[in-house]
Amino acid sequence: MALNKGGAFKFFRGDRLVCSDTQFSLQVGQGRQLSNAVGHLVGTYDTQVNQDEILIRGALGWAKQKQMTPLNLLILRIVMFTVGRFFPNLIRKLLQKVLITGKRPTTFQFVRQLRWEGETWRVVDQLRSPN
Repeated sequence: MALNKGGAFKFFRGDRLVCSDTQFSLQVGQGRQLSNAVGHLVGTYDTQVNQDEILIRGALGWAKQKQMTPLNLLILRIVMFTVGRFFPNLIRKLLQKVLITGKRPTTFQFVRQLRWEGETWRVVDQLRSPN
């Protein structure tokens, strides 16, 4: 259970993966373009952990849409051959910041409740849209 990722979780029985859930994922039309709003980005969420219940509230975040173009790949290759071999971790952190990490919140709000009922966990998700 990743409380810092909106309650995304993996459930194993022994060494076998039974269920993997990465939270909400929405495709939202913005003009002529589609954007993805997701609930599994690292961020600060309102969490309450009790003995038989876990409650997580927060906003979905816009997934980054930037992709590497052939020109960007060529520039990256040149940087890696010159400076990158001396500072590979710096290059990796910069690429992660540009392409992967960071969260711009959306207006979509979610609540995830995990409740222990008898011998099982029950997961209840709610999604609220401003429109």
